Amino acid sequence: MEAVAREIAERLRAAPSVRIVTHIDTDGITGGAIASESLDRAGIQHEVAFVKTLDEAVIADIKRRGTPLAWFVDLGAGMLHALQGLDAVVTDHHVPTAREVPRALRGDLIRFAESQDRVLMLNPHLEGEGSDVASGAGCAYAVAKALDPKNTDLAAIAIVGAVGDVQDQEFRRLSGYNRTILEDGVAAGVVAAEIDLRLFGRETRPAYKMLQYATDPWIPRLSGNEEACIAFLLELGI
Repeated sequence: MEAVAREIAERLRAAPSVRIVTHIDTDGITGGAIASESLDRAGIQHEVAFVKTLDEAVIADIKRRGTPLAWFVDLGAGMLHALQGLDAVVTDHHVPTAREVPRALRGDLIRFAESQDRVLMLNPHLEGEGSDVASGAGCAYAVAKALDPKNTDLAAIAIVGAVGDVQDQEFRRLSGYNRTILEDGVAAGVVAAEIDLRLFGRETRPAYKMLQYATDPWIPRLSGNEEACIAFLLELGI
């Protein structure tokens, strides 16, 4: 991923301005923040747009604006077929779609091949990995780090994106490139990593409710049973 991140970083540096287009969920918001902050630090003029979905209308609007370079964060992989004629970079972890040859270019495959070079994508699927080794924010972080190694302080934001996308759920830990980001964050002093229980609501709910709604891990005789949770805590003198 680092090699592609460096290519994208070079393209961003050469752009007179960049339009960041990102998703409205946790991963997209954090990824957009990382992209914007990294460009800001690099002195690259840019603007940010949040979209619920990347469809033909959004892409048509970007083309109409004549954006020198579009940076798609946490989306774009599923719309590669529609990015024809657009100068763009994509940092997305979703499964990419196949690129169809537009009817107008079927008689000129050389021109079609050249147009494909205008869209550069960083995606773990292109590295033989899956969607859970790096979030959209994580992919954006890889580019930010390529722009300037000092941007490792943005690792904390990328971790929020990964956890917000429940990428720690399957293995109960961050893995793949997410692990690299975590290590960067620890080294930069912006993240602390420790082994703990996954109990939702520990900061926002009463203790008995936290135990009642615990499902990961499931606590025998307590999970789902409010009275048992209250009795358990009273028995412990809590």
